[in-house]
Amino acid sequence: MPISLAEENVAEFSLPQEALTFQPDEFALISKFTGGDQERKIHTNLQLRSDEQERVKALQDEAKKLGREYYISITVMATRYISYARGDPTKAIKMMDETQEWRKEFFGSGPLADSSLMSDMSHGILYFTGRDFALRPILVIRAERLPNEWHKDGSGVTRLIRMLVFCMEYLRRYMFVPGRIENIVVLIDLKNLGISQVPIAALKSIYSVLSHHYIVRVFKFYIVNMSYMLSSLVSVVKPILTDRQRQKLNFPKSVSECKEWVALHHLEEDLG
Repeated sequence: MPISLAEENVAEFSLPQEALTFQPDEFALISKFTGGDQERKIHTNLQLRSDEQERVKALQDEAKKLGREYYISITVMATRYISYARGDPTKAIKMMDETQEWRKEFFGSGPLADSSLMSDMSHGILYFTGRDFALRPILVIRAERLPNEWHKDGSGVTRLIRMLVFCMEYLRRYMFVPGRIENIVVLIDLKNLGISQVPIAALKSIYSVLSHHYIVRVFKFYIVNMSYMLSSLVSVVKPILTDRQRQKLNFPKSVSECKEWVALHHLEEDLG
């Protein structure tokens, strides 16, 4: 088991009743980009297209040929790996191998326990706040709340990743509904942080863990309250992003723009 927690620490509204009957629309199922490119977002408890089934079969054949065996937590993501690898079974196997080794090392000494993370979580750096219009959970990251002592002793990134992994495993167990809700929205708040104060290493580690070991789980990133300098830098970088990257990475000029994708009572007041 990747995580363990006391029953009283399972949040009361982790899974609202509406999630059990929710029907995702076409855009929630598959994101489409210019040039015909697309990315499936909902992968389980539904009928895959014939081309997707062929890709999964190719991946199964490659794994069998190489004598690979994987944790169930990885095999259930097979369609995500082969989709992310653009149908290349060799690349997908490499990614699955990496995640297998990562999970073996990360959880090798036992599950992440709520009791061991309680103190770190109490800083309010990283937490779920509500759901967007497609009932995708919203993960808020308040970078300003990273304690100075974490920066000084170099423990910040390690602590942050432990909290992130706990949240992602909690999400899979208590907040997703396969075939209906399988993605999250990540809202990163950079309020009161100048360009030199943004914890680049920590944010890169978060992105790395999500993109390598929880693939195709993030529907969109929203990065809010950027400083003037950071906003200027983003305006230079945005034109060179691919259509897929531009659709996933969003830089609202104001938190009020969040009302376009979430009912406002699902956000804290200072986030819109």
